[in-house]
Amino acid sequence: ISPSIMGAVSLVCQDRLKMQRLPGLESPVSLYLITIADSGERKSTIDRMVFKGIRDFEEAQAGLRAREIESYAAQKLAWDEEQKGLALAIRGAAKHKEPTLDLVQELEQLKTREPVKPKHPKLVFQDATPVAIARSLHENWPSACLNSDEGSIIFDSRAMGNLGMLNALWSGDPYHFERVSQPSFTLRDVRFSMSVMVQPGILKKYSANKGVQMRPSGLAARCLFAYPKSTQGTRFITNPGASLVHLPRFHERTSAILGQARVQQTPTLQFNHAAQNRWINFSNQVEFHLGQAQP
Repeated sequence: ISPSIMGAVSLVCQDRLKMQRLPGLESPVSLYLITIADSGERKSTIDRMVFKGIRDFEEAQAGLRAREIESYAAQKLAWDEEQKGLALAIRGAAKHKEPTLDLVQELEQLKTREPVKPKHPKLVFQDATPVAIARSLHENWPSACLNSDEGSIIFDSRAMGNLGMLNALWSGDPYHFERVSQPSFTLRDVRFSMSVMVQPGILKKYSANKGVQMRPSGLAARCLFAYPKSTQGTRFITNPGASLVHLPRFHERTSAILGQARVQQTPTLQFNHAAQNRWINFSNQVEFHLGQAQP
């Protein structure tokens, strides 16, 4: 339950806050969460409950922008045809040794009037290639999450095939995509989180094959792993619905945050004194164990 909630909170807050761990150490609040659990642990049930507000928001926004998207599609089709017509006219004039200056200037003017694709929130990805995720972050919405309660979808797909991109997105660093067949672009100031629940066997298989680079690349260090003890055999129903009493309020809050206007300058939070000390102690423990692990 906890990693699922943390994943949802990470998604709705990651493009609205930054965190200063120490002076000079600022980073996004995005989280990469990998929860290991066998079949029957109710991964799907929990994830569906927790992410409902986010998915409802995404669906509602798609409905509100449907007319705008249809209008853009029509305008873009007309613009494409006009561009093709001018290109053919320039080609014909050049072929017959006729002046093309006026036509070229007309084409240049047309380029300045290219319809702008409306942005719409695409917040949750389940099965997508790194390029598809990156292009959506660039063209649609600069904040998203790779989320699945069936980790085989993620670990068997190409989504985990570009570890360098995942590292850069976690850190909020720019990442450039160079493509021969499509326009190149650079991701800047985008936010990305990951919340994946996976069966032990699936993760073990991935780690033995494609996942051998997770630790050397630094991706494993960016992930929060959880392998909770199974509660199967003890989940008796004694008070139906009691544990869900606050869930509607959670959905309302996540939707409200997503619906807030985004600020130009992202606020940076700081630890209070007690939290700062706890963070320093944990960081030092990690550093100590790293030293112990060296040959």
